[in-house]
Amino acid sequence: MDHYKIKVLDGKQVVVERIYGFWTEQVAHQYIQDFEQAVEPVTVNNWALLTDLRNWQTSDQKIVDIISDHFDWNRNHKMTHNANILDKPLERNQLNKMFKSAGVEDICKVFATQEEAVDWLNSVGYKVQA
Repeated sequence: MDHYKIKVLDGKQVVVERIYGFWTEQVAHQYIQDFEQAVEPVTVNNWALLTDLRNWQTSDQKIVDIISDHFDWNRNHKMTHNANILDKPLERNQLNKMFKSAGVEDICKVFATQEEAVDWLNSVGYKVQA
């Protein structure tokens, strides 16, 4: 089963990802490796991340810690904005804990719809279509 898809939009400083299902430590570590490799070309300049989490399931604390470190890596590699699409309260709560743990709550926002997330990225200067 695929647990994620990562795509850098052509000609844009925007990365789009979709996250699926329940993650194990192995999945989380593989995701980070694949993600860092995929986004490397955009990290020379500021970039944004659009994350669709509507099919994500909450994970245990080890996964939260691994992904919190990943957010720190993103910020240190010029990610300026992260728009997350997620409408489930339990998962939203866990995601906000990850943001706080990584110290990225100022640049990572959660939206109930893709339209809201895309509108926010467009409002801060990234050109994204829904």
